[in-house]
Amino acid sequence: MSLAVIVPLGVVYAFVYGPEASLFCELFDTRVRYTGISVVYQVSGIVSSSITPLIAATLLEYGGHKPWWIAVYVLGVGCLSAACAKAMKRTY
Repeated sequence: MSLAVIVPLGVVYAFVYGPEASLFCELFDTRVRYTGISVVYQVSGIVSSSITPLIAATLLEYGGHKPWWIAVYVLGVGCLSAACAKAMKRTY
């Protein structure tokens, strides 16, 4: 059981948050970097943390207590995230 917590939070988390700082620095000009990073980080945390459990509970009820609709929702959000990452400007 503890490996199920240690591996995602201790290993996978680092792969995501490690390059995040350089990504954000590339996305925002130096004049607005601090505000831009803060707004993006805080608003996305609030929106995803507050709405996702409500959507998941609604989809679980709608699907007859089977998680298929939640899986479709997660797949859709993952595809949306991938499309947004693809649309980001690259600076070299």
